Amino acid sequence: MGKKREDSGDSHRKPLVGRDPLSRPEAPPELVALAKQLGQKIVHVSLARKPTADNPSLDGQSFLALVDFLPRTGDLIKTQDGKFCEVKNTLHIIRAFAPGGKTEAFGLFPTVFAILVEDDKTGG
Repeated sequence: MGKKREDSGDSHRKPLVGRDPLSRPEAPPELVALAKQLGQKIVHVSLARKPTADNPSLDGQSFLALVDFLPRTGDLIKTQDGKFCEVKNTLHIIRAFAPGGKTEAFGLFPTVFAILVEDDKTGG
């Protein structure tokens, strides 16, 4: 669905894009700081091809994105290589904030699920 990311030589850093659409990459501190600086939120996005009889496996990728707002069901996401994915659902996962080892609050962390659009729904 996208181009393979080049290795920046920083081998200890985890990749920002996962090759499994169900994986959830971890947000590095630099991404958290950038989101805060820009006033944006970090959202987990899972893009996949719709399984078919010929290819029943779930194929796609997973990544973290900075957003002003969540895309809604039916919205289109244009990938870096020009393909379109339609948002099918958003799942909010409850996670505890426990910076000192003690839970201080709970947060909702969204995952946006989108499927590659095979036909030309984009009008162009």
